[in-house]
Amino acid sequence: MKKLYFVLVSGILLSATSCSGIYSVRSARSTSFAPDEVRLSLSMSDMEFLGETEISTFTRVYFGIIFRLDSLNGQEYDRRAVTRVHLRGEKDVNLPRVMKKALYKAMDDYPEADYYMPVYVKTERERMFLGRYVTRKALIRAYRIRKVEVSGEVSEEITEEVSVPTE
Repeated sequence: MKKLYFVLVSGILLSATSCSGIYSVRSARSTSFAPDEVRLSLSMSDMEFLGETEISTFTRVYFGIIFRLDSLNGQEYDRRAVTRVHLRGEKDVNLPRVMKKALYKAMDDYPEADYYMPVYVKTERERMFLGRYVTRKALIRAYRIRKVEVSGEVSEEITEEVSVPTE
């Protein structure tokens, strides 16, 4: 019994000491040589409006925790073929998760667009006993950056020679 106790205590101590180690962290100041701010100023006059499309979803919610997606854009939802679109920008566009599944319609309608802007999301709830029907509709506008025609002439550039002082 004493040998078993000795082996168990030795094993526990050995395993506890084998986990210890030296963990050191060093920190140093660093900087990037990239510019702090790069700005591209675009206005609505630089954009070309391509059109707008409406996307929609129909879901059922039971007991507040069971969600059933029935249709996307007026078509029955196929759970085996899921397509999601994430809109990114300076600030992420907050569309409901099910609306991201329906957003493919805007990309199919206007594939040449550079920007897709959600205008509004309208939610209609029909309450039932221990559940509800939820219909969401969103209006998405598609924009493209205008093409700027540049003439074939070479623009005047400042070509000054800069002398670098040597030591």
